[in-house]
Amino acid sequence: MLKKIVRLVLTPLLVLGLTISGLGMTFAAPEEGLSDIQIREKLDEINARYEVREEFSEEDARFVKEHIGSPSENSAQPMGRSHVTFSGSMGNAEGFGYYKGDIGFFGGSFEGFINVQTSDLSKRKSLGVEARITAYGAIGTDGFGKIFEKTYPKHENDSNYVSLNFADSFSGVGVSVISYTYIGYVDGNSFNLYEN
Repeated sequence: MLKKIVRLVLTPLLVLGLTISGLGMTFAAPEEGLSDIQIREKLDEINARYEVREEFSEEDARFVKEHIGSPSENSAQPMGRSHVTFSGSMGNAEGFGYYKGDIGFFGGSFEGFINVQTSDLSKRKSLGVEARITAYGAIGTDGFGKIFEKTYPKHENDSNYVSLNFADSFSGVGVSVISYTYIGYVDGNSFNLYEN
């Protein structure tokens, strides 16, 4: 009986002690050693939480600044003129494209092309392409966040190729980097196109 009383008294105290000792501790996984996919997923989560021109939290801004050029699924370009090509494949589908941009401190403009086709010219139930462009820079007086974000998609049914040309411009102060991701779709499955 005495053991039961002691257990009834000590159990809540032990739980309370563990709860108090856990306050202030960080339980997030360390960011070092994250895979390319984990970094891409975290960047997607961050981008989904904020509207364009909404200031990122300090933690999110730090993550983006540290990892924006890291994932191989994602490419990034600092300010200036750039021209890069992309390619990738999945099964007998091949994708390729290019991005050309002129990015400055007060904004920029860009254009691109993306194509996915079957190597044997056989028709597929569905083919698609998607280009995602995000520019990051200064928000407010000391903030950081997205100053531009747009997705350019195109899909074709019962075809052996799909292609898309896109172009746009944006303005903002303190543009620091532009990120672009190219994705190909074949019958509902996706694959990334990587910078050559």
